[in-house]
Amino acid sequence: MSKTICIISATLLLLALAILPAAAVQYQFVPSDSDLGDLDHGYYYSWGIAWTVPANEHVIGASLFIDNINDWTNEANDHLYIHLLDDPAVGIRQWYDGQRGGDNWRQRPLIADWTDGNTWTEDLTFDFSTMPGMIDTLASYAGNNGVFGLGLDPDCHYYNSGIKLTITTISTQQVVPEPSSLSALALGMLSFGGLVRRRRSA
Repeated sequence: MSKTICIISATLLLLALAILPAAAVQYQFVPSDSDLGDLDHGYYYSWGIAWTVPANEHVIGASLFIDNINDWTNEANDHLYIHLLDDPAVGIRQWYDGQRGGDNWRQRPLIADWTDGNTWTEDLTFDFSTMPGMIDTLASYAGNNGVFGLGLDPDCHYYNSGIKLTITTISTQQVVPEPSSLSALALGMLSFGGLVRRRRSA
C-alpha cells in the first residue's frame, strides 16, 4: 500500500510542476531624454523603441509610468494625449505645434487622454490591460519589425521626473494539460491504486 501511495504522490507532484504558472519576465524602457523635454506644450513627441517580443514569450501586460508630473499652471484645455505607435523612428523626435491642433496623434490607438486640473505633482500609471485590445496591439506592433513606440502630445507644460514603459511576458513553452487529460490521469491513478489493493487482499 505504501508503494502505491508513493507512486501516486510522485505522479501528483509531477503534475503540479507541469501546471505551475510560468515565471513572468519584465522588460523596462526609459527614453534617452528621460522626461521627454519636460513635455513642453509647444511640441508633440514620438518615442520609438527597438524591441521584438522574444521567441517563445507572450506579452501579458504593459504599463506606462510618469514620475512626479507637474502642471505648471491650471488652464481650461489642459490635456496630455498618449498613443501607441507602429514603426516610429527609433529614439526621441519632436515637432513644434505651438500648443495648437489638439491631439496630433489622434489616428493612433489611444492610451490616455489625461487632464489634471491642478498644479501639484503626482505619479501616473497607465495600465494597458484595462484598455480593450491594447495588449494584443502592442504585441502585434512589437512583433512586426521590432520597432514600436509612443506618441505624446501635451497641451500644457507637464514637467516631470521621468517616463518608463514596462512590458511583462511569460514563456509559451509552459505545458498545461487539458482538463480532460487531468481527469483521465486522476482516474487512472485511482484505478491503479484499487488494483494493487485487490491483489494484496487476495
